[in-house]
Amino acid sequence: MMICLMKLLNLLLKDINMPKIIKIKKLLGTLSSGNRVFIKAVRIDSGIAGQKIYIQAAIHGWEIAGITVCRQLIRFLSKNLQQGVVTIVPVANPWGVDAKIGNKQIGYINLNGDESGNWNSIFVKNPSWQKKEKILGMSREMILAKTLQGLALGHDIAIDLHTAWNCIDHVYYFGHQKEQVKFFNIADCIELPYDFTGAFDESFLYPFKDKAKSAYTVEFNENNMPDVKTIINFLTKQKILTEFNFYKEQDLKFIYSPFGGILKYLVEPGGRVDKNQLIGLILQSGKAVKIKSPWRGKICYLGINNAVDTGQRICALLINPKMG
Repeated sequence: MMICLMKLLNLLLKDINMPKIIKIKKLLGTLSSGNRVFIKAVRIDSGIAGQKIYIQAAIHGWEIAGITVCRQLIRFLSKNLQQGVVTIVPVANPWGVDAKIGNKQIGYINLNGDESGNWNSIFVKNPSWQKKEKILGMSREMILAKTLQGLALGHDIAIDLHTAWNCIDHVYYFGHQKEQVKFFNIADCIELPYDFTGAFDESFLYPFKDKAKSAYTVEFNENNMPDVKTIINFLTKQKILTEFNFYKEQDLKFIYSPFGGILKYLVEPGGRVDKNQLIGLILQSGKAVKIKSPWRGKICYLGINNAVDTGQRICALLINPKMG
């Protein structure tokens, strides 16, 4: 009986509109040990047209604070992305991150190369996106650069997360982005020239030859835990996340169970629902009774007990006239 009910639940769950999560693995190469090295990305697709944003961290292997920010963003956006697509690469340079002497991260440069150079000065101005060169003719730097640039292709905005010791949080931007850069809510912003020096943010702009694209380099203070809200605030202003809302007490509405049974929630706190959207199923006497929201709004909280009686409060919803 329970197996049949679970099959029924799975069929009904198809109607729930949640962002699609796509995991991407790009092979960089093989180590002398035989272990393979990959760049791993997560693409979150809302299914609704909007901005396409690319975020990466740790191109300099010892600058690891951005990795935490990326992983927090993945968890947050997997539930809250409203429109558009966001591609996140928490570890843009696994070679650099794994480069250590004792317990010290040293992955700022490629120590395995004949010429030690800055990992963030390896990108090409006009990459041949379609041409597939043989590995025999490509250095480790070129393989990494083309892989990351290929992942970023097709996005409207690129954000490169860096960290430094004993610094203030600051962000680099290009002249045509002066108004948008304010959305990071970082007080100190440094304008970059359009001269090409091989950095990732520059390489992102050049292939498109227009100012419709944007690229930013955010420098976090390594001494402090980076605040993921910095990036969330920027994404909010790009209209792929919902703005902050302020409510009055009368905007808090409650939903009560019309039947007794075992309740299966199909939403989570913080999620947004439309009027008549399915929010739960009550399993009762071999059938599943659908529970739909009477309003459009945001889930404030859910009941903590899945065994419910008739008239028991099961959900609190925040509604606001601005939400429609």
